[in-house]
Amino acid sequence: MKINYFFGSDSRSIPAYLALVNSELVDSTNHTINVVTLDNPNKVRGKSKPNDFESYCLDNNIQYSYYNEKDVYEDLQIALVCSFGKIFPSEFLINNNALSNKDSNNSIFINLHLSLLPDLKGPTPVEHAILYGYSHTGISIFTIDEGIDTGKIIWQDKFEILPNSYASDLYTLAFDKFNQFINEFDLTNLNYSETVNDGSLQKVKKTYKFNDCDLSLNNVDTETAKKRIRAFNVIGPAKYIDSEEQYKIYSYTETDEGFEMELTDGKLTADIITPPGRKKMKSADWLRGRK
Repeated sequence: MKINYFFGSDSRSIPAYLALVNSELVDSTNHTINVVTLDNPNKVRGKSKPNDFESYCLDNNIQYSYYNEKDVYEDLQIALVCSFGKIFPSEFLINNNALSNKDSNNSIFINLHLSLLPDLKGPTPVEHAILYGYSHTGISIFTIDEGIDTGKIIWQDKFEILPNSYASDLYTLAFDKFNQFINEFDLTNLNYSETVNDGSLQKVKKTYKFNDCDLSLNNVDTETAKKRIRAFNVIGPAKYIDSEEQYKIYSYTETDEGFEMELTDGKLTADIITPPGRKKMKSADWLRGRK
């Protein structure tokens, strides 16, 4: 059996897809991977804005289809799911012959999750690992069942979170681990493994989608601001409001050269920002341009 379907719907799906198309887990006689993404239900003048993964497909002439929970994929062998943004209902998995383990010819849906399950289930494990102050996290490959991140673990590996790691750093480490998985693992002989979450990762916690309050750098202390900036540099960014104008903050610096943010216990200098009405740039360059 080979991976012949890929389900993804945001920018975090792209590196997993790229790793997959260059791997031996794709049928060497037929390099086609059937790509499935999500349609945006919010229409503007009858058209929907494509999600980040869909935009990538359009830019690179990759054919794709939109997910419909009533669809049955007759030719599906193994589907890889990464940052899809949708929970498969039981009926969909049953119709696609993906729940029973008795028949070796069954379809298999496997999910790439960026934490050491069962810890940090949910949509934002990388960001929460930083916000919770974890010293380690990792990736989990598991079979999808009716629950949320509750399937059988196929493979796990962990890596260190350095004190100043940004989410982008952790995504790079995670997808490096995924590359290791697809180059070494034999999907024709699945052996379910024990988790490597051995209790060193504190109490098992869940994750959730973030809102504007979670991204805000106003009325927080320096430690919280640093965690939020580092956690949200991929799916955020963090935001700071000064004189009723919003600044997007992607990174900070320990120097005083740049845009300073007033926090509850002092000041923090933003490094890479998007000022109001401007493009993304170094805050020091933006300040020099204003003089």
